Amino acid sequence: MYSNGRADETLTREWFCWEEGELHTRKEIERAGAPTQYITGNDQDAIIYMEGEDMAIRSESLVQGTSLPASSEVVKQKIERYKRSHNSARAGMEDVNDRRGHRLTFTPKRETANSGTKVDLWIDSEHWLVLKEVMNQKGLRMVYEVVTFIDGIEPSMDLFHLELPEGVEIVDQ
Repeated sequence: MYSNGRADETLTREWFCWEEGELHTRKEIERAGAPTQYITGNDQDAIIYMEGEDMAIRSESLVQGTSLPASSEVVKQKIERYKRSHNSARAGMEDVNDRRGHRLTFTPKRETANSGTKVDLWIDSEHWLVLKEVMNQKGLRMVYEVVTFIDGIEPSMDLFHLELPEGVEIVDQ
């Protein structure tokens, strides 16, 4: 995020793996000056832990794996939401970090032009995921970008199990 000439950057790493019909996920969120946050889970529950804390939270997964929409459906829904309040245009094909993507632009419709957010969206042409999203509104600029995309690997299932430090209590939510 960019505001008043200052950048606030967050790095998120995500892994997804289907094993025996069940979705397993891991997310690591790093931000300068803040502890790393870890989220691991499967179709049943997720563990959320902030580095250095003495407690982790276990909660039911919000979405069951069997009902997860395809990435193309998620992107389609995002585009439809933008089209309700924005004029849209296709701006051709562009590369984002060595991935080919369709670029779409969304400009606020007249009734929301003063308060609306201009959006540029790059959609991966092979996997239909959002490669990059840039939102601009009144001097505030937010950029979400896939920096590295690796497809076709089979991670160890150990990756999806969070090893908590000794003494950390797991609290059910």
